[in-house]
Amino acid sequence: FNPPTPAATNAAPVVYLSHLLINEVQKANTSTVADNFGQFDPWIEIYNAESDTVELAGWKITHDLLPMQQFIIPSGNSSTRIAPGGHLLLWADQQTGQGALHLNFILPGSGCLNLLKPDESVSDQLCYLSSGINHSIGRRTDGDSILVDFPVPTPGAMNWMSTSASILINEIQTQNFSTAQDNYGQYDPWIELFNPTNDS
Repeated sequence: FNPPTPAATNAAPVVYLSHLLINEVQKANTSTVADNFGQFDPWIEIYNAESDTVELAGWKITHDLLPMQQFIIPSGNSSTRIAPGGHLLLWADQQTGQGALHLNFILPGSGCLNLLKPDESVSDQLCYLSSGINHSIGRRTDGDSILVDFPVPTPGAMNWMSTSASILINEIQTQNFSTAQDNYGQYDPWIELFNPTNDS
């Protein structure tokens, strides 16, 4: 943020980035949701923020740590269509023989995912860090620009934060020379916490 906004509303607006969005990812899935073969594999959730159904066939998904593993969503399968406001799970399990929604790579524990349109333009990018077993990383609400750790993932459904995980790290400044003073009048590094609920 330039300028920073300590203890105030962050200036960057919450926006829908464009078309289809990478909404949520889970690397360590041991019991959250099983695929069509009953296996608990890593998954990537795509969200359609548009007002029309979108056909995902021909779109590509890549990971910055796996530059040679670009996956093209195959055609000829109705499961690749996403209704308006809908969600679709892609299984990052390197088992393409299990269906059109199974990718040719295993989701790394961190990095950046890219969702590309058939013309190679970027529809969305989501960069994430590692999370705990059966936790996921995703947008705070569907299409939100803020990413959070979900202790209760929401695969294939609307993203939401439970009250047990309601406090967010909202902003950090490691070099504070003139932005905000502490109660001793010193310009120290600071961390801003945010409570998105209506409760104290």
